[in-house]
This record gives sequence, structure tokens and C-alpha cells, in this order.
Amino acid sequence: MPSKYEIPDFKFTYTKKQRSLFQSGALVKLWHKQYPQLFDKDDVRVAYTQPDYHFFEWLSAILFFEATGYLSLQEYILPTYPRQRAIFKSIVSKAVFDSVDFDQGGLPDLFLYNKKTSDWLFCEVKGGSDRIRPNQVKRFGELQKVTGKRPKLVKLNQLSD
Repeated sequence: MPSKYEIPDFKFTYTKKQRSLFQSGALVKLWHKQYPQLFDKDDVRVAYTQPDYHFFEWLSAILFFEATGYLSLQEYILPTYPRQRAIFKSIVSKAVFDSVDFDQGGLPDLFLYNKKTSDWLFCEVKGGSDRIRPNQVKRFGELQKVTGKRPKLVKLNQLSD
């Protein structure tokens, strides 16, 4: 039986063409222009240097923003992303920040937050055949203990052509 962390909270779809356009950089450029509040120069740099990755995170960030107004951070704890780290640190408690900063392994892909309500959540994004790994299940349980919030899971499935 799957753990509560392996059952998707949200299911979205994408097309093969969307993913190809992202990998080519065309969609990266367009989405960065359309959603500057979601993607900064560091996000763009990473998307261009790792073209086979980050499509699912970017698409999920956009879908959440459009549906709820929540902003998102992808690399929210790494010191090499000082803007994201500073935003994350300003929103969560010191206990949450210290917990995440101490052990960065298995962290969810996205940190979603709403400036107006001060609400926030962690969200793991899985696309295609990718699945939650055992170390992530363990880490999500630890996060839930520290935050009182269960990390959410998004599953993206490719539409048939």
C-alpha cells in the first residue's frame, strides 16, 4: 500500500510538444517573459544548462500560480540561490529553516507561498514515470513533523498525441 506521500494531491497534463519546446529553450524564454514573478535569471540559467530537467517544476509553478495566485521557489535553500533562500527564510519559522538547511536531502521540488495570506507549502513534482523514492517518503515525514504540514504531490501525465 502506498504511503500518504505517494498519492497525488494534484494531477495535471502536458503535451509532448510543450516538453520539446521547453527543452529547446523556446518555452523557457516565453514563460520567463510571461511569469517574471515565478522565474528569475537563475531559474533560466538552470533550465538552459539542464534542458532535460525542470519542465515539470516550471509547468507546475505556472499552473499553481494561475489557479491560486501562489508564487513558487524551485531552489529555495541552496546558498548559490541567494534570492530564493532569502525569501524562503523570511516566510518560514527558524525551526523550519534550520531543519531544511541542516538536511537538504530529499526536499520537495517547490516551495509555494501566498504573500497575501502568509500561507505556504512544500510540493513535490513528478512527471512521466518518475516516482517518489523511499528517502523522499522519509524526508516528507520529517518535514511534516517540523512544519505541521504534509508536503503535497503533483503528478503530471503526458497526453496522447
